[in-house]
Amino acid sequence: MLANIPLTHILSKTFLRPEEMPECLLAREELTEPRPWVFLDGTMYFGMRVGWTNWNSPGCGSVPRGLDKPLQYWVTPWADKPRERPQLPERAWRILRFPFLYVRFRRIIRAISASPSGWIGPPAYGILLIDVAGNEVCILLDGHHRVGALAALGRMDTKVPVEGRFFDLKGTLRAGEGKFSEGDCLRIWRHCFSRVYDA
Repeated sequence: MLANIPLTHILSKTFLRPEEMPECLLAREELTEPRPWVFLDGTMYFGMRVGWTNWNSPGCGSVPRGLDKPLQYWVTPWADKPRERPQLPERAWRILRFPFLYVRFRRIIRAISASPSGWIGPPAYGILLIDVAGNEVCILLDGHHRVGALAALGRMDTKVPVEGRFFDLKGTLRAGEGKFSEGDCLRIWRHCFSRVYDA
């Protein structure tokens, strides 16, 4: 399914709104006072990208509260890719690779700021949730750099092309069966909509 989703209806895979994402926070700095990558080791962006932090780390995510079972990172009713904290060899590899990732991110920020339409590149990839009233929320699985750059530039009226899977509440309950209680599926569903519509 391909849809054009307003930037304001997108959440990161850690349930953060675009303006809260580590990519947005760093892009804002880049736009005002760029700094060498070696000084980024204390940032949320660095921690998420090298695997030192996840959605349970302070400020790195907005996990629903009051669940029957704590959420494992990254396991949801719609899709799961369980991730443990990386072991030393993988962490070392991610740190070595980080400067190249950061250079690529800086290029994305410059390209988006120069683009009249705002969006660049192929569609983002995500999970599209639609309730009975037609309200939509997109959980972004890929495209965080571009969405973060758009939010940092204040282009909140941009429509983001998103490819991915569609779920209504019934589909969410079906997809979560065996992994989550019905109550937790409902709480996670409501949490996503409240992050977008009650913000």
